[in-house]
Amino acid sequence: QDPVSRKYQLGPGWLQMAGLHLSGLQPVEIAKPHLLRLWADTNETINLSVQQELEVMRVLALESRMKVRVSSRLGEVAPLHCTAAGKVFLAFGPPALLDQAIAAGLEQRQPKAITDPIALREEIALTRRRRYGTDLEESDVDYSAVGAPVIDHDGRCVAAVAIAMPVRRYAEADVDALVGQLIDCVEAISAELGGRLPPAI
Repeated sequence: QDPVSRKYQLGPGWLQMAGLHLSGLQPVEIAKPHLLRLWADTNETINLSVQQELEVMRVLALESRMKVRVSSRLGEVAPLHCTAAGKVFLAFGPPALLDQAIAAGLEQRQPKAITDPIALREEIALTRRRRYGTDLEESDVDYSAVGAPVIDHDGRCVAAVAIAMPVRRYAEADVDALVGQLIDCVEAISAELGGRLPPAI
């Protein structure tokens, strides 16, 4: 507020707010062309998700053009432990995150969801070693997915990309080839953010 005229004008605070907003959009905007390419190459549903506390939230979705496909809704949330993207955050996020997820209780979303803490720790260790997580009817019926991390310049997992499809098509797919396409995608996005995926172990 101007002390003489008593009128209001934009101050430096709006720049800070705008910067925060743009920093939040940056991974999504950078990821878009890479996700479109992955979508065209695989003809499967492609999702980009972020972590919100102990949940994963979908912020971008490209649905498959095939008649039989899995649906994808923007803003949809699910627990970290039972989704491909969520397992990625547990594997590549802060070490305390997995402890927090276990302490909060592991919801049995579907019969195949991992609810045993020891089994989940083993699953997350496997996810970290091979650089991708899976969801094989753990979060929803007839839903399968593979997900991999997007790493920024600070080495943080800021998002996860997942390829999703019906279970039957996953069973018939060349999973190694699918994972290769997924890893190429997240490596390209990460490189634009100044980050790099750790090597597979």
